[in-house]
Amino acid sequence: MSSSLLTITQIARSTDVPHLDLLDGFVPGRHGQTIGLDNIIHPPTLKATSGSSAAPSRPRPTITPAVFSYSANNPIVPLKVTATYNFGAGAPVAAHGKDAESTTRYCLVGTQTSVISGGRNANSQAVTDGFEMMSDPFEAPAGTGISTFTAERFHVTNDGPRRPGCPFKLHGILSWKLVLADGSHGLVKESHNQLTVEFYFTFGSRHNLPYEYTNEFFLPLNRLAYPAYHEVKGRAWDALESSVVRGIVERLWRRGSRSEPKPMYYDARINGGQPHIVEGKVVHLERFFERTTKMVNCFDLAAVLKLALLSLGTQAGNPTENFIRDIRMVETTPWGYIRDGPCFGFEKGEAHNCNNPFWLDPTGSGHRPPKLPPLHPWRLPFSCHCYVLYKDTSGVERALDACHALSNGRDPANNNRYRPVTLVDGRFTHPDFIGNIDPNGPPRPYLAAARTTRDYVIAIPQVTTTAPLVGTVDDWDF
Repeated sequence: MSSSLLTITQIARSTDVPHLDLLDGFVPGRHGQTIGLDNIIHPPTLKATSGSSAAPSRPRPTITPAVFSYSANNPIVPLKVTATYNFGAGAPVAAHGKDAESTTRYCLVGTQTSVISGGRNANSQAVTDGFEMMSDPFEAPAGTGISTFTAERFHVTNDGPRRPGCPFKLHGILSWKLVLADGSHGLVKESHNQLTVEFYFTFGSRHNLPYEYTNEFFLPLNRLAYPAYHEVKGRAWDALESSVVRGIVERLWRRGSRSEPKPMYYDARINGGQPHIVEGKVVHLERFFERTTKMVNCFDLAAVLKLALLSLGTQAGNPTENFIRDIRMVETTPWGYIRDGPCFGFEKGEAHNCNNPFWLDPTGSGHRPPKLPPLHPWRLPFSCHCYVLYKDTSGVERALDACHALSNGRDPANNNRYRPVTLVDGRFTHPDFIGNIDPNGPPRPYLAAARTTRDYVIAIPQVTTTAPLVGTVDDWDF
């Protein structure tokens, strides 16, 4: 049986055309030996079905992401694929030319056959209606043996009614086949190995975003924000907005999961502390995505959430209209007491049902209980709170916050995990969100002041890392 290898060899930057090398079959090795390529790169292990066990875990491949601009009127993927096929004696391709020296016109087709999800413990699940793209026709020698050719400019072949309504990502496995370009698209040869890819498709301009297009954190923000193709295909943005926003908040919330390699958690020290990522107007995103800080507070989470929402970019054909409209990072002073439930990073342990968010004693001399009777004098409120507001497609202002969940806000469809407060009963309007403050608590003089909300302005995120724009599927936090 033949095998194949597909690997990305060039990083996608603002003007680069990503390049893939596809080698099919066996190629001559040194000293006349033959080297099989099927063990060099592997997709993630397939998830086991009921009554079976998964195959042993294989090393994760290194992925170089690529970013493309998707046009609904002309959906073209500017990608170059250099393919080397070993057709072998008597292969079907030999019959397509007049003789062994003739040329035949072909197209190369890449089809998404699996979608990957799960981040650190990534699994892949088969899809039957995945993203598909076909190259412009090209000529290659007909005959037997090894032939190398380059396919360019791939057209999205299953667009039309399955057109996605917003920017999307392909985190999955592409399978490849060579077809005739005579209109019949008859199959000539199929590759037997597959490639795990990380592709992002933007729709409009990114020029109004508060960071550069080639910024190293363009990638992790997209990992956080972009929905998968199979989640958005064939659906208009009006029908997608709620689920896309919900997904961003929930993926951010999962950054505090104990299953993360370097889990983060809310700064629950008594009397709180300064933000760990936000310094004035500067957002040190590298501290969040490289996990050089373990603690975050509401200002940090709101800043990351705002930038993730902005990373979806603008509507196609309208460079001034973001997909997520009128995004504001705001601070409300005073705030008040929280209802029972975990803060970010504390879904398990004694603080999983907390109404006293500042309970850790930084002196190490013990701590106060994270759950106290409503009027207990040790119970502490938020003196202020930072979160995100935006306007949905109907013009209603909604609040988003990944700091806190409710004890009754578990999701049975997601291993009974907690969900952020703003996602428990649908998307909260701004008044609904403020109305969720617990009115019961020991009196504090500063809580008696009139509540005010002001914009918290952040500037271009600080970039102090030289980390390359590469990674493995273990880096996919979604």
